[in-house]
Amino acid sequence: MSLDCWFSGDIHPCIFAEATGLLGELTFGMFVTAIVIVPIYARTGDIILPSTVMALIAFMAFTVLPGQLVGIAWTMMFMSLALAIFMTFYKAVIS
Repeated sequence: MSLDCWFSGDIHPCIFAEATGLLGELTFGMFVTAIVIVPIYARTGDIILPSTVMALIAFMAFTVLPGQLVGIAWTMMFMSLALAIFMTFYKAVIS
């Protein structure tokens, strides 16, 4: 990666090219999801707030990320949706 990347006006490849090239889009999306969900869950003790925040961040990421990196946003959205469905079933069946 060179400094020309940072001054060309398109900063997305400079930031995400190294991370997604090394890990892959879906794995990078899972790490982003874990980085957001785990601290909020540790602070509040409830899973509803972190999954709602992740869904909102994922919908915002659809417009922010370039087309080749939208898979990260899809991963974040599906993981937050799966977490919300799991917690709904857990509270309905167990509690």
